[in-house]
Amino acid sequence: EHANALKERVLPAVQKKGGKLFFIGVGTGEAAAQFASQLDIDPSLCFGDDGGAVGESIGLEKGFKTMWNPPAVDNMMARNDEQSLKTLGEA
Repeated sequence: EHANALKERVLPAVQKKGGKLFFIGVGTGEAAAQFASQLDIDPSLCFGDDGGAVGESIGLEKGFKTMWNPPAVDNMMARNDEQSLKTLGEA
C-alpha cells in the first residue's frame, strides 16, 4: 500500500522536479530487484539493506510495528482472530 502510493504519487512528483527517490528495504539485492519488478519501477532505484546496517546507521528502530504504520498493523492483527486463523489452517 505504501509502496504503491510512493510509486504513483511521490515518485512522479520527485522526478518532475528532477530529483530521485530511492527505495531501500531490509533484505538482499535480489529481493530489491524482485520488489522493483513487482512494483514495475526502475530497479536501479531499489536497494537491499541486508542485515539492516543502513537503518541502524540512521537510527531506525527494529521490530514488527516499525515496518508499517501502527494503525495498519493493528487493523491487520484484528482481522487475524482465532477462527480466521483456524479456517486458514484448514484450507
